[in-house]
Formats: sequence, structure tokens, C-alpha cells
Amino acid sequence: SLWSMNRQDQIEAVFSHETALVIYDVSDANPHQLHMTVPKHFRRHSTPPAPVVFYKQQLSEKDIREGRGFKVTTPVRTILDLLYANETDERIIKQAIQQLFERGLITHHDVAMIKEKNTNRDIAKFLKKHLIFK
Repeated sequence: SLWSMNRQDQIEAVFSHETALVIYDVSDANPHQLHMTVPKHFRRHSTPPAPVVFYKQQLSEKDIREGRGFKVTTPVRTILDLLYANETDERIIKQAIQQLFERGLITHHDVAMIKEKNTNRDIAKFLKKHLIFK
């Protein structure tokens, strides 16, 4: 996180994707790399810390939670990122959604919003197939 500070000493990188699942302690995700989302304008001239995978995307403040010295995508944003990236085993995503719901980190409303935001029919089928929520 500190590596991503801009000239105004603001952390620009946000832990995301499978790394966010680890931070929330949901699912059996065990990524071999740190996943971080950075703004589209993000530029660094120094070598990034290894092993980090960067995703460039402009996140809104409502998609970010602040920790002590780091930022992480919200549970809903994390699930959307995983679904869009299509790099994570569906079993992990299903397990994460169920555990996030059981722990009160996402609600029925959040799941409905995830369904609503997706225009990808495969994602909609996945949510309908694997979620007990209607």
C-alpha cells in the first residue's frame, strides 16, 4: 500500500479480488500474489513489489473500505471484480458469497444489486444457479 502513495501522500492502490477475500477471511482462496486495483492514471517509475498483480480501474469511494494503513474493495465490489475478471474458480466465488452473507457482510439487497449490475448472462446464470437467494 505504501508503495502506491501519490505526491499528496494518499494511498492509491486498493487490495482487491482474491486478496480482498483473504482480508475478509472468506472462502478457501489462497492467492499466490497480491491483487491490487489502481486508478487508470496510476504511474510509478520504481519497480513494484513482487508478487503483485495490478488491475487498472477507477473505483468510487463507495467501493472502498479503509483499514489501518490500507484500503480494500467492499465485499460487493470484490465479488463483482471476481466475476468480471473470470480468473477465480466458481467454487471459491460461491463459497465467498455464502460466507459473506452468513457473516452479515453482504445482504439480500447487495446480492440483488450484484445480479442487477451484471449484463453478462453467464454471471446471471451463475448467481441464479449457486445462490439460494431470490
